[in-house]
This record gives sequence, C-alpha cells and structure tokens, in this order.
Amino acid sequence: KSDARYDGLHGVITNLKEDAANAILSRYRGLWQIEEAFRVNKHDLKMRPIFHWTPRRIKAHIAICFIAFAIAKQAVYRLGRRQLPMSFEQLRNELLHVQASLVVDIKTRKRYILPSHATINQKRIYQAFGLRKRMAANRSLVQQQPWGIIAMKVN
Repeated sequence: KSDARYDGLHGVITNLKEDAANAILSRYRGLWQIEEAFRVNKHDLKMRPIFHWTPRRIKAHIAICFIAFAIAKQAVYRLGRRQLPMSFEQLRNELLHVQASLVVDIKTRKRYILPSHATINQKRIYQAFGLRKRMAANRSLVQQQPWGIIAMKVN
C-alpha cells in the first residue's frame, strides 16, 4: 500500500548537477525521437551491421546509413507539409511496386520508357515532390509480336 502512492510517477536519476530539472526532463522526453530513428533504420530501411575492417569503409558505411535516414525523414516531412501525412514505411510500401519498362526500337535504337499504372496514392506522392511519371519526350505504344517487341511513337 505504501508503494501505491507512487503509481503513475516516473523518476529520472542523473549525475548532472548544473542542469535544471525541467531541462533534464525535456531531454528525456525527446528520447523517443532517437528510439524512433533506430526503429526506422532497423525495420524500414533494413539496415544491419556490416563487417568492415578499414576506417575508410567503416566511415563510408556510416555515411551511407545516415544519408538514407536523412532522405527518409525529409521525404516524410515534405509529404506532411503537403497534407499527405504518412510514415516512411507507408511511403516505401506505396512506391515499392512502381515499375517502368525500357523498350528499344530495333531499327532506330530510340529508347522508350513505359511506366506501370500508378495508383491514386502514388500519383499524389509524385505530385507532392513535383515529379511526373513520364515515358519519354513523346508518348509511345508497345506491341508484342511473335518476333519481338515493337515500340512506336505516338504524337
């Protein structure tokens, strides 16, 4: 019963003497952001320890991991600013199935990009970043023939 009076209370012990209690608690409350960063790195970005032995490779690995995390956080932030809030995991799942086929005209050697059909959410994500799903300078059609694939320009 004597312990019941402490139910719902949370204590933080520190060896810092010069900081005020409010500053210490504020730092502790911000700890969730660090924990969230580790969760995103481990689960969403699928980062794992890589065994490197040279300082140059270790630094490069850390830099690549940090850049990937920074890009992920910036993407989520920008989507939120454009009224399209979603987690990085949701963003990744939306864009995971975006595909495009590269078709080369055998005679002219011109290349055509044929994007897969975009869902409404994929279109919104592209718009939020100012991107367009494009095929090439002009639209193109692809026909499957017994002897191969033919790409034709449509003006």
